[in-house]
Amino acid sequence: MKICKEFIIVLFIIILTQGCVKEIEELIPAELQVKAGTIDVFFGSVFTDFNQTYNTALKILVQDDDKIIILGYTGYMGNEHLNHIIRLLPDGTYDSSFGTNGKLTFQLGTGSSEVSDMALQSDGKIVVVGTDFSENTYNIAIARFSTDGNFDQSFGTNGIEITDLGQQETGTSVMVQDDGKIVVAGYISYGGDNNMDAFVYRYNQDGSTDWSFSAGHIVVDINNNSYDLPKGIVMHNNKILFCSVVHANSYRDYDGVALIQLNMDGSFDTNFGVNGISLFDGLTISDGLSFVSPITDIAITPDNKIVASCYINGIAGNDFAVFRFNANGIPDNSFGNYGLVVTDMPGSNIVYSIAVQSDGKILAGGSALANSNYNSCLIRYMTNGDLDTDFAEPTGIGIFDISKTPDSPDWITTICIQNNGRILAAGTADNENGDPDIVITRFNAGPLNIY
Repeated sequence: MKICKEFIIVLFIIILTQGCVKEIEELIPAELQVKAGTIDVFFGSVFTDFNQTYNTALKILVQDDDKIIILGYTGYMGNEHLNHIIRLLPDGTYDSSFGTNGKLTFQLGTGSSEVSDMALQSDGKIVVVGTDFSENTYNIAIARFSTDGNFDQSFGTNGIEITDLGQQETGTSVMVQDDGKIVVAGYISYGGDNNMDAFVYRYNQDGSTDWSFSAGHIVVDINNNSYDLPKGIVMHNNKILFCSVVHANSYRDYDGVALIQLNMDGSFDTNFGVNGISLFDGLTISDGLSFVSPITDIAITPDNKIVASCYINGIAGNDFAVFRFNANGIPDNSFGNYGLVVTDMPGSNIVYSIAVQSDGKILAGGSALANSNYNSCLIRYMTNGDLDTDFAEPTGIGIFDISKTPDSPDWITTICIQNNGRILAAGTADNENGDPDIVITRFNAGPLNIY
C-alpha cells in the first residue's frame, strides 16, 4: 500500500484535534512507521564533492530558519587544504542564495590555512576559526561571512583577522556571546618537547581585540607543565566554559579531561571545580598506553549539567567515553560510573561529537568497526548514562554504512539537533567513484516524524 507523506500530515492533524495522539502509530501502516535511530528516508544522505579528493566535515549547525550550515575542508595530510562552507535548505537541497549554488571555498589569510570550528551569530552571520600557516608560523585565524557567503567587510581586514601571540598558535573552537563578542579557544605550542598551553582570546564584534578580557587573552597551563589540547567551548551560567584533554609528558600520554570556566573578564571562576578547573585525571592504565584521546566535545543539558566526550584508548582498541559534570564542575555521580560512561564495542571506535536532546538524552557520533570496516556510528544514552534501547533497537547503538562504494569506510564527525528534534550528522563517506565526500545524513529521533 502506498500512502504519501501529505496523507500522514492530514491524519495526524485529525487525530490531534480528537485528542488521540497516542494512537497515531496504530493508524499508520507499518511500512511507513519510523523508529528512533534510523535514517530519515525523506532526507537521506547528501554527498558533496570538492576536487575529487579527500573531503570531510568539521561542524554542522542549524539556522533559526532551519537552513543547514556545514563547515569542512579538502586535502590530505601534508597537502594544502581548501576550506568550505555548504548551506542546504531544510529539505537537503543546496541553497542557491549562498556562495556559488550553495557552496563556498576560501582561505583564511594569504597563505595556506585550515579551519576548525564555526558559530552562528544572532543576525545569521557565520564566524569561522582556524589556523593560518603563512610564513612558516601558525597563527589564529578568524573570519566572518555575511548571510550570502561573502566575507563580511565590517570584520577585521576584508572579513579576516589574523592574531599572532608570538609562538605557534592553533585556533580550535569558537563561540559568540549574547553581546556579539567572539571567543576563541586553542593551544600554544612552544616547540620541541616543551609543553603546550591552552588559550582563550576574545574579539569585539568588529574583529578587534577586546582588551577588557584579561588584556585580550588568557593562557592556561591546566595541570603543571601539561600538554593541553582544548576542543569545545560554550556559554555556561553566563560564563565561558571550555574543554580540553590533558597529558603529562612529551610522549603525549593523555590521561585527563579538563573543564575550565572563566568569568566574563577572563579571570578564573573560583566557584567552579578547584579554582576554576575541573580535572578528571589519572586515567592512564599503563606506562606508554594512552587512555584518553586528544579529541573532545562539550554540550550543556537542559538542567544545566555539562557533558563532555572523547574516546578511550584501551588495550583492545578505542571506545566511546562520555562524561557528565554537575554545574559546579564536580563529576555527576548519578551518571554512569562516577560521572563516566565507556561504551565498549569490538575493535577501535572513535567519538567525535556530542549533542543533547531537549529531554536530556545524549547523542554521540563517530565511527565504529563493523565487518572489518569503519562505518558511521550514532549512540543515544539515557539521562543516567544507560544505552537507550529504543534508539537503533535493540541496542541503542546505530552503525550505518553510508558510503556508496562497497567496503569503503565512512564516519560521523559532527552532529546537531534540528529545531523539530530530528538529528543531523555530517562527516565523510565515499561517493560512487570512490572519492571521500562531505556527507550529511538525517536520522529519526523518535517513533513519529511528521513532515
